[in-house]
Amino acid sequence: MPTDLTPSRPDVMFLDARKKLPFQDACVDLIHTEHMIEHIDFDDGQRFLAECARILKPGGRIRISTPDFDRVLALAQHPDPKVGSLIRAANARNQVDPEKLDDPIFAVNRLFSGHGHRFLYSVRMLEECLLSAGLQDVRRQEVGESEEPDLRGLEQHDQRVGAEWNSYHSLIVEAVKPQT
Repeated sequence: MPTDLTPSRPDVMFLDARKKLPFQDACVDLIHTEHMIEHIDFDDGQRFLAECARILKPGGRIRISTPDFDRVLALAQHPDPKVGSLIRAANARNQVDPEKLDDPIFAVNRLFSGHGHRFLYSVRMLEECLLSAGLQDVRRQEVGESEEPDLRGLEQHDQRVGAEWNSYHSLIVEAVKPQT
């Protein structure tokens, strides 16, 4: 069942990730959240992940996509020349002055504080948070790829930011609720 803070279709249920999720314990097989957790404070994110663990069935899986703090930081400190065209396109999409399109600092600031972002996760921190929530077997994934067939090809963020930029700056991890 799709959920959103601001449902845009009749088949999408309202859900505020900062609050207790309106589902019974151990009733969900799979959870997919894309570019959402960065929009809530760290403490709310921790509570959200604990709630996800609560509602997942044993053996259930969560997939989280969020901006990758480590890549954003690298972009700010030592931008890879191979991503120059991605920086330029991201800056142009965000209406940066044409004379400054090649400067990564605008893309970096947008990823840190644009779009209502509240907290960016590194892979280490997201793994710690998932483990702390009671999940296990945390594994990094690529956009559209998963060991779980029902979690493959779900990402839609690329429709807003472009496939290459989404693949570059997105951190995607999956974790599993223990069987016992």
